[in-house]
Amino acid sequence: MLEEIIRIILYFDVFSYPLTRDELFRYAGVRSEEEKNQLACELDTFVSKGLIKYSKGYYFAGDSPSIVHRRIKNNEHARKRLKTAKRYSRIIASFP
Repeated sequence: MLEEIIRIILYFDVFSYPLTRDELFRYAGVRSEEEKNQLACELDTFVSKGLIKYSKGYYFAGDSPSIVHRRIKNNEHARKRLKTAKRYSRIIASFP
């Protein structure tokens, strides 16, 4: 399972998109609390060894923690745009 987590981190790193611990578990299909706790400890070990990076609640494989700031900023921007998109989609949905 840890290999799967590392693959997921590396995949999303191609897109400069760091992931939270919960996102990692969800994409890996981890359901049980026991598995989550075990993998969380292993993730912490990988971070302490420098194999993956951790910043502000996000895991990533690259060297630049600026991708975390960019993800946070872009997610906030998307939340604002989503409100507008929902409003316009309701208008469009009302067309005959």
